[in-house]
Amino acid sequence: MYGRNELIARYIKLRTGKTRTRKQVSSHIQVLARKKVREYQASIKAMNVDQASKDKALQNMAAMSSAQIVSATAMQSKLGITPIPQAPYPAAARFWPGSLPGQPGSSQE
Repeated sequence: MYGRNELIARYIKLRTGKTRTRKQVSSHIQVLARKKVREYQASIKAMNVDQASKDKALQNMAAMSSAQIVSATAMQSKLGITPIPQAPYPAAARFWPGSLPGQPGSSQE
């Protein structure tokens, strides 16, 4: 039987070849959660709503685990706020408009 962090560590090993322990995974999740909490606290304080609503949102966030805070769906359902938008990754076509030279399907053969 594997725990969540062990499964994440195995996934990282399969995808990147880098070995991470379950404790390293757990620590990184906590770091990400603290960062996200600071971002949401700043956005909640800047919202134009009554103080009681702000306090309730901050209390709800304080009751959440690190994993729930990092999970975007948990944040949306528990706090009723949308996650801070992230810049999308640029499309690969912007870097390589055609096929690469020497690759199958290239016109330079």
